[in-house]
Amino acid sequence: MRLKNDFPALAQSISTLNQLADSSDKDSNQLANIIVKDQGLSSKILRVVNSAYYGAFSGTISRAVVILGVNGVRSIAASLSLLEHFGEKSNVPHIKDMLSESLYSGLCAREICKGVDRELAEEALLGAMLRRLGGILVAYYLPDEEQEVRRLQEVDGLDGVEAEKQVLGTDYARIGREVAKEWNFPVDIRACLDDPGEIPKKRTHDRSQRLQLMAHLADQATSTLRQGRSRQSMARMKKLVASYAQTLGVEPLDIVDSIGSAKQEYMDFKVNFVSDSEKVRFVQSLDEETAGAADATQVVVHAEDPQTLTMDVSDTGTIHTRVAGVLDREQMLSEGLQEVTRMLVGGLPVPGVDRRGVGDTVSRHGFKRIIAAEWCAKSGELVASAGVGDEVEELQQHFRLRCSGRPNLLTIAHMQNSDVYIKDATKSGVREKMPAWFDRIKAPGSFFVLPMRTAAGPVGMLYAEYPLAYGFDENPNVLHLVQALRNQLTLGLGQLQLAAVAP
Repeated sequence: MRLKNDFPALAQSISTLNQLADSSDKDSNQLANIIVKDQGLSSKILRVVNSAYYGAFSGTISRAVVILGVNGVRSIAASLSLLEHFGEKSNVPHIKDMLSESLYSGLCAREICKGVDRELAEEALLGAMLRRLGGILVAYYLPDEEQEVRRLQEVDGLDGVEAEKQVLGTDYARIGREVAKEWNFPVDIRACLDDPGEIPKKRTHDRSQRLQLMAHLADQATSTLRQGRSRQSMARMKKLVASYAQTLGVEPLDIVDSIGSAKQEYMDFKVNFVSDSEKVRFVQSLDEETAGAADATQVVVHAEDPQTLTMDVSDTGTIHTRVAGVLDREQMLSEGLQEVTRMLVGGLPVPGVDRRGVGDTVSRHGFKRIIAAEWCAKSGELVASAGVGDEVEELQQHFRLRCSGRPNLLTIAHMQNSDVYIKDATKSGVREKMPAWFDRIKAPGSFFVLPMRTAAGPVGMLYAEYPLAYGFDENPNVLHLVQALRNQLTLGLGQLQLAAVAP
């Protein structure tokens, strides 16, 4: 690679930026002067730091260094140098795709930093991006070798590292680490290229370790999303998030939200190597189902007239509908759902019911939150009466469904008395069929809608969320447990309504 015409210039540019890595005083003016000498790099940095993420401070390079710090600006400069160098000089879609993966991974790490340590945000972005440096270098400077590596994987079925070693005598990760060292990247940044090994069980406050963990988490999350959405991939994502949440000192749901919000950050990030349409295609690829996954649910609502409503739920697998009969009460007791039932039927607080314990029960089943809504015949509305779970107060505030006017997925499920399981609530096709307030809440990954009806008529609805798409697929008993909970709630609410009208 050193023999290529542009490699020495790239190496010199990045090495110069990194010269301050070991400087004890980290002179901000010195760094600003280095960047200002490169007019192209200066304009790129200002374009990025003037984006919405930084509050559009409309400043100079010197001001950017003051606000973001030496490490922050140096990390942005190095990131942009790599993206623009390889992106502007290559028309190969495969390389642009690798650069998009690298950038998205970095933005995931930066978003996760919001809940861990904001001062590490730009370094986390760079550290996560560099994890793919070796592969990008080989694809750009050694295209024939990289193509042979891909052939061995796709045709001969070799593992990635095994194929890399067979062709190159080493692997991409080793190449990335050696080049990062030669380019004088700081030790903490280079550590991000190493796998952290066993994830610590306790929360770590070590700066370098947190940086490494966030870079590795973001890299693995990006790889998982790029494999396509399926029950298996979402199960891997859940396990990945859970393993890092405790050691980073953040909630699993916050990590999930960070990974999701990185999509918009990727769309807004100011780079020239991909067009807006190419950005859209990349983001869409993160939400695609794998072929034959048999778990993509689509809901289509028809409303020829207000009196005739139908809902077609098509699934490449099998859509679960109402299960007749009552489940074994011993199973419910063993799962602890009877406590949730008592809380939701009685409202909050309920004597003898520990709210924290109920919340633990909900979390133990993997739920994000559960809402019980009551039917008000006078107003023709379903209104949230009680709920448990994460940030449930926000959802309770908005959860109100009027069963007249334009239909939506929830009102049609209620009117048709149909149980509906939405496996991926992040898809635009689903969101378009939800109530208007759905866009104002922290959206789930998947959810159940279970109407509650007695012989006398409707009594309410049970709505149960899971933070990740395909979440309930992991345990086949979950559907039955939620339906058992609905059955108990139906009895309870039905009795309350009868008592309210009794003379």
